[in-house]
Amino acid sequence: MNTSGASYYDYIAKIVKIAERELLQYPIISARARVKSIIYAVYKKNPRLLKVNRTSWPNTMLALALIHSETSLPYIEKYCYRVIRNISKMQMLDETMAGSVLLFMYKRTNNENYLKACSEYATYLTEHKKNENNCLFYREKSEDVLVDSLGMIVPFLSEYAMLSENIMLRDLACEQIVDFLKNGMDYRSGLPYHGYSSCEKTGIIGWGRAVGWLMMGMIGYLRYNRHDIIEKAFVDLYDKVLGYQDENGMFHWLITATDGSVDTSATAMILNSIFDGVELGLLPSEALAAVEKGAITLAEYISDDGNVLGSSGECQDLGMYPQIYGSYPWSIGPTLLLYSKLASKDDTTSLTIPSLSINV
Repeated sequence: MNTSGASYYDYIAKIVKIAERELLQYPIISARARVKSIIYAVYKKNPRLLKVNRTSWPNTMLALALIHSETSLPYIEKYCYRVIRNISKMQMLDETMAGSVLLFMYKRTNNENYLKACSEYATYLTEHKKNENNCLFYREKSEDVLVDSLGMIVPFLSEYAMLSENIMLRDLACEQIVDFLKNGMDYRSGLPYHGYSSCEKTGIIGWGRAVGWLMMGMIGYLRYNRHDIIEKAFVDLYDKVLGYQDENGMFHWLITATDGSVDTSATAMILNSIFDGVELGLLPSEALAAVEKGAITLAEYISDDGNVLGSSGECQDLGMYPQIYGSYPWSIGPTLLLYSKLASKDDTTSLTIPSLSINV
């Protein structure tokens, strides 16, 4: 794709359209898959298996980007209505990620229904099954603490704790980060495992989105709180990760596999957190060069209809990382969010994206 003369605003306009559609329609279930799910639900005698969840983390990643687009407000309102309507049927921890969007809408509208829903999310998280260190298991029937949950719940808990002046929720958010830094990291590389349980560390070391989730969680906490251990860990992780950024500014599906496939989702997630780290004064302004370098190359993966290609598929389980690359909410949302942040900078001279030669 020829990106000569294009700006972040041009790409934002394209990505917004696909993000709005995906926000309300993802996942799109084929007729064949629907029939299979019906058969499986009948076999298991569990009608809940027929439910299609459109308020989970992929949808929320889109919503968190779209809140920066004034024209997308009707889509955000529809999404929040769906979230509130289904909150009593909530079954999984990652659904509470939507709390960050509800908080945005509450601050914008002063509608108490948004705040009430956030209170229900907070109650769910405080009552969710935890380990001996007060860290939430990713699933009720599992005893694994996954790094994904840090990026999903810590930003919401931290912001809601500040708004409600709830020290217990603030401490709960902090405990998720600190305990993962203690039990979920590979000390030789300084990179995260996918997760840990009471007896072992699990998954692979340095999965790209794992790094993204961890950095997102740390930034989510540090945006509202000071914490020496978490601040140092964030800077140390930045230093480690930056060494794996390739010559085009991209990160790979496995951070250390620099000859492996580039992953636009991991790249966008990591670059967002680096940008935020600079904004919060945790990283030097020079770190923005790495952000802009990656953002320019990301443009080569944006199709004419606004899809962000080059993202690895959804993780199926610990140790199962499908090498099926395409456009997903977890590449669309973070890329849109990153471009929105960069476009909002005062230095408009940085908005032009030069022509590159990247084969996608």
